[in-house]
Amino acid sequence: DFLSASGEVVIGSKNPADGSRNQDSTFSRNETSTYFVVANILETEAQYDMSASAYKDITLQGQNHIYFDALSGDWKSFTTTRKFEYADKSFIKPFQIPQEDENMNLIKLGIRTYCFTLSLLAITASIGFLVYTIRMRNARYIKLAQPPFLVMICVGTFLMASAIFPFSIDEGITENQMVLDASCSMSAWLFSLGLTITFAALFSKLWRANQIQGAGFRRVKVQISDVLKPLFILLISNTSILSVWQVIGALKWE
Repeated sequence: DFLSASGEVVIGSKNPADGSRNQDSTFSRNETSTYFVVANILETEAQYDMSASAYKDITLQGQNHIYFDALSGDWKSFTTTRKFEYADKSFIKPFQIPQEDENMNLIKLGIRTYCFTLSLLAITASIGFLVYTIRMRNARYIKLAQPPFLVMICVGTFLMASAIFPFSIDEGITENQMVLDASCSMSAWLFSLGLTITFAALFSKLWRANQIQGAGFRRVKVQISDVLKPLFILLISNTSILSVWQVIGALKWE
């Protein structure tokens, strides 16, 4: 055994059968080696809230002390006339520390309503133009605008506008951790895929027009399947990156 800075340390564990010492490499503190003191504790029955089964506050005045007598194994108390010295080296009782109001930085109702309104307008416009394009696909001006690309743009803007809804979910709506985590991941997927589809549609449309214009007086035929290759390449690349991100380090609500 040896005396450490925090008390006596016993080498070897005690055999519960006969009390003998086992010769092993365990170390334990002697139960009589540590002195515990809890200072400045008062009885405050007047501050006890019976309905909540808890104290309303803690009073920092008085000189009652409580300590644990390791020899007897009991808590004991004594009263001294010495004033209690606070952390600032004074004997003046500080003001009661108020309960900290934690600012959760939640989205305000007005801002959320404004964002939802804009998102619904964008979604409604996307669906409306999509239906109009499909119904009027045989009209001359729709054919000139290339209906497949118009449909892709409507789908892309629909997905990007839908990303606002999971973006706006916080603890003001639900405290379910699974829902909050899913909303974080869903917003990234919706916005990324929507942007990819919209950008690919615009790129393919311009690329098709450039191929036709660059042909000059030669007859050239550009198939829709030729210009959709950038869309598939971008979608596969984007989906692969998002999938790896989801598996390795998915977004979590904190």
